[in-house]
Amino acid sequence: MRLFLMILCLWLPVNQPVYADIASAARSIEWVKGEFKDYEKDYPGFGYSQGYKSSEGWITVYSYTGGFNDWKEGLQDARLRQVLDAAIDEVKSQSDKGEYKDLATSPIKERNIAGTAYYQVDFRYNYGGEAIDSSLYLTVKNGILLKYRISFYSEPSFSMNEAASSFIMRSQDESLSPASKLQKI
Repeated sequence: MRLFLMILCLWLPVNQPVYADIASAARSIEWVKGEFKDYEKDYPGFGYSQGYKSSEGWITVYSYTGGFNDWKEGLQDARLRQVLDAAIDEVKSQSDKGEYKDLATSPIKERNIAGTAYYQVDFRYNYGGEAIDSSLYLTVKNGILLKYRISFYSEPSFSMNEAASSFIMRSQDESLSPASKLQKI
């Protein structure tokens, strides 16, 4: 895991654009690297998170093992559904606490992004007076759980699915991200 942390820290300099292309919308979104959190040292198996921000919304990418060394790739591991259900429950708990108002949750979908199968669930809610559209993507890549929480201010002028897919594809590009090079340490 320490090797992964080092790779992640070297991934891109802070405040540098991660990508700036959404061809279908003929506009660009510039995702800027934000806060990095290391949960691993205090909670082994909890891994790391890396945030990204733009004027359109925000993204948090989580990579972790959950304490297991034997995850099956993609959606092949039955335990992954439990992880997904827990992540959905976490969002619902924010609604129960009154943080997210008027929460709507989509059915769970399976999507293929850049050759990798993902679970996807979408949420719409109000937070701090703003309408938010948010999606959760979950998979296993190289034995590591990858969870993307991608949130946009509602009613963007582009396809949120295309924007999310573009970010995920580029984050798995070997030239940009350790996601395709993760190793169990």
